[in-house]
Amino acid sequence: MANTDSLFDLDVMVRNVESYVLLRSQPLHELQAACEQALDNEMKTSLTGRTSHFTELAIRQFASIDRFSGQESLLAEKWSRFRIGRNLYYMLAALSLGSEGGDKAIVLHGLSHLEELKNKNIPILFVSAHWKAYQSLPLTLCALGYSLTCLMDGGVVDIATALHRAMAPNYASQLNAVAVEQGGAARAVLNALRSGQSALLFPEFSLRPNRKDEIGELFGRRIYMPGGAEHLARLGGAMMVPIRVSVEVGEIHLYTDPPLYVPGSQEQEGVPTRRYFEWLSELVEQDPSAWWCWEIFDSHMLARA
Repeated sequence: MANTDSLFDLDVMVRNVESYVLLRSQPLHELQAACEQALDNEMKTSLTGRTSHFTELAIRQFASIDRFSGQESLLAEKWSRFRIGRNLYYMLAALSLGSEGGDKAIVLHGLSHLEELKNKNIPILFVSAHWKAYQSLPLTLCALGYSLTCLMDGGVVDIATALHRAMAPNYASQLNAVAVEQGGAARAVLNALRSGQSALLFPEFSLRPNRKDEIGELFGRRIYMPGGAEHLARLGGAMMVPIRVSVEVGEIHLYTDPPLYVPGSQEQEGVPTRRYFEWLSELVEQDPSAWWCWEIFDSHMLARA
């Protein structure tokens, strides 16, 4: 293995997926502890260059934001570990969900919201953020019985599909992963919603920032607030529901919050989008070192004059 590779890089997992699947026999909490120790060892040995690169990037970012000034070194160290090892938690969740009775590892928070949403028989557009174990959200929702269309970065669609089929074949068929860059991606989400199925978006930023997007503030910085998720929810007659996930001590914790938009609402356009970014701000505030988007904050999120 090249010294820039990690055991938890997605391409490494795909190339060695049969070996990773064998780990399913281990209790999730024991496997998590062993994997986290392996990650720590990598960061001190073969991944020192990558660790330093991400730490320096994060120090500059956190130091430039008043809210985090004075904490930048600690936050940057934690963010570097998250940035390198985030796929670890995706792997743990996928292996757990792919085992017999694996859905029992899911701990639901905000259960009343989820049950109420199901009973309304209205399609749901789940919105989340690139925070903590976000990559495990699609399979976790599938394990709860949702047929899901999810927009993903085009570079990981094939990899994610291969890993899902190998690690959690019992749920892979319920997931339609669509490259966000491809033509017709928004139409795929809209079609799913209009057919009564659910969809999942991570709408903090757009790959092509639109100067027509509303501009708001996040941690004292002017940012674009893409309104695509709200637009699709309105067109698809769907509820817009914030959701997040983390993998802790061998359990998959899924949190749902009240809807940001409900069909038939007379609220002015843009209000649900602003609510989403308020939710995002509160989420990142909980643990700023667990938000991937610091890496693209300046390039894709900051509003240009």
